[in-house]
This record gives sequence, structure tokens and C-alpha cells, in this order.
Amino acid sequence: MVNYRIVDIAAQTNRWFFPQTDRLIMETRQLTFRAGDAEEQLGHLMIVIEDDSDGNGRLSGRDKQTLYLTDIHWSAPVKVIDNVRALLAISPQSMTTADLIFKTNDGTHAVRLSLPDGAILSEQLLTPSD
Repeated sequence: MVNYRIVDIAAQTNRWFFPQTDRLIMETRQLTFRAGDAEEQLGHLMIVIEDDSDGNGRLSGRDKQTLYLTDIHWSAPVKVIDNVRALLAISPQSMTTADLIFKTNDGTHAVRLSLPDGAILSEQLLTPSD
């Protein structure tokens, strides 16, 4: 998947999510905060390949990933983190924050994000790379 077409039937509008198709969308995860029996949809986290980081001439799951956030209405994507090797976990902690655990060449990181703007509130290196 290289892009999403966002269609608003009520407003009778449509648009491309990313302005260009020079990337590969690997996965989209819905962010849901659960408190007791209540669930609230917060938005989406997207795992996107933007560059041929392994030099094989194509975009694939072997390339480094970039993480994007968007709200529940698929507003403009916000780039959160790039050069990710693997997203290990994402867990909304409240209506306005989520925790991410991911790997880069530097090691395994834990990050608390502000939602939906993607600002990094705190970060720690859990295990450095060997």
C-alpha cells in the first residue's frame, strides 16, 4: 500500500492521506484507550517505509521504518520517530498519551508520546545495542 484515499461521504470530499506516493505503508494500528468497559478511539499509528535504507533498489519491510500518528478523522499525518528497526509495542495510557517500545540501531527505546500531536514527552534507552 503506497497511500490511503480519505473519503468523507457526509462532506462529499476526498483526498490522498500522504501528498505523494513515494513511500510504503507497512501497517496501520488503531489506537484505543480502554477504561473499564468504556473504549475511546484516539487515532492511528502508521508504520511507513520512506527510504531504501538497505540499498536493494526497492522499499520493503527490511528497510528502516518511520512512525506517523494521525487522529480519528485521518487529519494530516505527524511524523513521530524515524530510523526504527521494529515497533515492539504501543499502549495508550490516557486520552492524551501513549507509550511506545521500539528498536533502533542504538538499542531498545521506551517513549511516552502526546496524542495526537506526537510530541515526545519522555524517552529512555532500555537496552543499548551490542
